[in-house]
Amino acid sequence: MRGLLRTLFFATAAIGAAVVLYVGLTLPPAAVTLGRRASSPEVTGAYHVHSNRSDGTGTVDDIAAAAARAGLGFVILTDHGDGTRVPDGPAYRSGVLVIDAVEINTESGHVVALGLSGATPYALAGQAADVIDDIHRLGGYAVLAHPDSPKDSLRWRGGGNAANVVFDGIEWINADSEWRDERGSHLIATAVRAVFRAPESIATLFSTPERTFARWDQAARLRGAPVFGLAALDAHANIPWRESDEPRRQTAFSRPSYETMFRTLAQTVQLDAPLSGDAGDDAKRLLDAIVRGRSFSIVRALAAPASLQFFADASGRSLAAGDSLLDAGVPVAFRASVTESPGVRVALLRNGRVIASGAGKAESIDTAASGVYRAAAFWPGSGVPWLV
Repeated sequence: MRGLLRTLFFATAAIGAAVVLYVGLTLPPAAVTLGRRASSPEVTGAYHVHSNRSDGTGTVDDIAAAAARAGLGFVILTDHGDGTRVPDGPAYRSGVLVIDAVEINTESGHVVALGLSGATPYALAGQAADVIDDIHRLGGYAVLAHPDSPKDSLRWRGGGNAANVVFDGIEWINADSEWRDERGSHLIATAVRAVFRAPESIATLFSTPERTFARWDQAARLRGAPVFGLAALDAHANIPWRESDEPRRQTAFSRPSYETMFRTLAQTVQLDAPLSGDAGDDAKRLLDAIVRGRSFSIVRALAAPASLQFFADASGRSLAAGDSLLDAGVPVAFRASVTESPGVRVALLRNGRVIASGAGKAESIDTAASGVYRAAAFWPGSGVPWLV
């Protein structure tokens, strides 16, 4: 009996040592802290977060405190609903600007309504086109949520502008959708690595969403106006016992935490002037900048902080991200750059195809035609865009 116990002990120790060795050898690189300062007023925050008002586990104050610990300046809450709940007014909590929005379930998929100033006079539900029309009539903006989720019931099923659905923004990446097409063994290994490097491990589940990028570009071309893109956390601090639709019903434990998600993926908004401290005014300016396309996404689990500059010059006119040029046939000089980021490749894309790339910057002179231009930066060794 003693010999059996000794054998079991050494076998267990050997297995444990092998697991520790495997985890140590396969840990993703630690996130790099860059020593840059913003060249213009910028504020980084989290978009698409659920609290315990729907299927998240944290209170609004819990979430704001987690955002503050993660160094964020704003959080946009998107609890599930039909618009009839009176939204909380913008407020600074733990020094973080908290903005209320709502995620609505339509017959074609989920839509986030940004900028609604009050409760809707009736429940928003049914046909996506009707819901989005109502959002617009009520002064809000419609964002397609997780449009290409691996789960059929969460995927967008309503087409784009061709189906008379004119949305304003799109989630080009959704962190809560990225794990749904992974093998169980990969998810278990990722969970073990996350004990040591949680944000970095979660980011290894990300892949380049070519289908969503194509959807984004097509929507802007068909609409004839910019469509803004956002990096969505879809954070719940909640792992369900089984894969489920939203809102979630069963919880195993409150992980990954809000703070972990806030350190994984974020949205940086480029403002004309720093935030003033007046929550109402600051929220309006922040949302206006997002809607105008004055923001970029950042995978913080790779490196942060950083700034992606994207400009164009045509006929003496300077254009910034989100602007439109209506003069066909005019030569346009595009330039995108990232500072203080050695080894980073920057790419310029037109209708999803790379037209120029280079180390730290990319420049191209193109003749203006019908098209959508996007800038992206790629961190060394990563397959998913670092900045978009």
